[in-house]
Amino acid sequence: MESREGHLLRQHRHSGVNVQVITDTHGNLQWISPILDGSIHDVKAFDTHEILGHLNARNIIADKGYIGRGLHTRPEPNPDEN
Repeated sequence: MESREGHLLRQHRHSGVNVQVITDTHGNLQWISPILDGSIHDVKAFDTHEILGHLNARNIIADKGYIGRGLHTRPEPNPDEN
């Protein structure tokens, strides 16, 4: 089955879409990117949308997939600490 946008939706063999979402620290929506194919990695989408051209990297908190972009990323939890 295909959606009208042409993105594959078959169970276990779908790429879906990639959408980058930016919120403030309170969770209020600030920006939603245009849709890219779901097979595109998040960092590639981040670069494609030139997000750093619009925002200061020091003000962005991101997951570990964005390491190396100068963003704040959450440290890995220490499994030895409970």
